[in-house]
Amino acid sequence: MLTLAVIFFAVIEFAAPEVLEINDTLFDVLISAAAIPVEAVIFAAFGTTPFKALLKVRVRNRDGSKLGFKRALVRSFSVWLRGQGIGIPIATLVANIIAHRRLTDQGVTSWDANHGFTVSHRTVDAWRVILLVAIAAGLTALGVVGAEGSF
Repeated sequence: MLTLAVIFFAVIEFAAPEVLEINDTLFDVLISAAAIPVEAVIFAAFGTTPFKALLKVRVRNRDGSKLGFKRALVRSFSVWLRGQGIGIPIATLVANIIAHRRLTDQGVTSWDANHGFTVSHRTVDAWRVILLVAIAAGLTALGVVGAEGSF
């Protein structure tokens, strides 16, 4: 979702920079909300998202089938609401802490448990971690450059 938000930000910066003049928090909420259906389409089409694939994480229905669009939309919305605090800075921090604590204590997030999703993962190769760090650094640099207005 965050990757999609950065992409949306870049597109808006070029196509309609006046949109960026709204309140930063409101912009973050709107951009992260706009990523929800896009993520659901990706999930439904490919059975995963690019970063989940990179990290060898699979999200499936309880019966092992891949998520259809409706189920992926429900999960993406639930992650946005419960896991990301709808993009509001303090709410995001609190939601992340609560979600991490539940995942650590119970082995499952509330949105996956409540909706019958199963999440599995396999060992991640070093090259995948290096690629992920490089992508994260690139997205962060892109965000910093964009925030400075020299995008």
